[in-house]
Amino acid sequence: EDVEIRARLVAPLVGTFYGKALAPELLEAGERNRLASAWENYAKGPGSRIFVSVPLPDPDANPRPGSIAWVRVEAERIARAYGRPPLVIVDYLQPAATFSEGFDGDAGNLRLAVGATSLGLRQLARDVKAPVLVLSSVPRGAYLSSRKDYQLPELGDLKESGDIEFNADSVAYLWPERDDWEAHEGDD
Repeated sequence: EDVEIRARLVAPLVGTFYGKALAPELLEAGERNRLASAWENYAKGPGSRIFVSVPLPDPDANPRPGSIAWVRVEAERIARAYGRPPLVIVDYLQPAATFSEGFDGDAGNLRLAVGATSLGLRQLARDVKAPVLVLSSVPRGAYLSSRKDYQLPELGDLKESGDIEFNADSVAYLWPERDDWEAHEGDD
């Protein structure tokens, strides 16, 4: 939700958890004043340039909410309004692909939808000159005990990976260090 995301950005400014930023009555008066000031400064500064959206599905809308065409329209609008392109963050790719114009709800077509979406995001980045950060998931098989020993993930470990690795400029993984891995091996 929009407010929760914004609270996660403001809370560190006053050294509190985002849950308290959402419920200031839990804070002491001094903390509440610092939080109010942080919200105000955030709203006047970087917060005024952040567009957070969870589109409501509307199959009759054009462009379809959540589709790459829709994201492009929003990115272009923000670029015009602020004189520079926004950072576009897609959280995350596989569900975003289900918003694509070509996806018909058939899980067998998800790989094609992911490919079309990753290509569309690459083209959006080039056309709008916007940096695009896309989160993706790794299937459980990449990190469960079915793998022998500690292994770093590979490009092929990304779900629906064929087109992702082709369309991405770079891929980075959040992955535990070997010691952390071994300390929790077998944990769910």
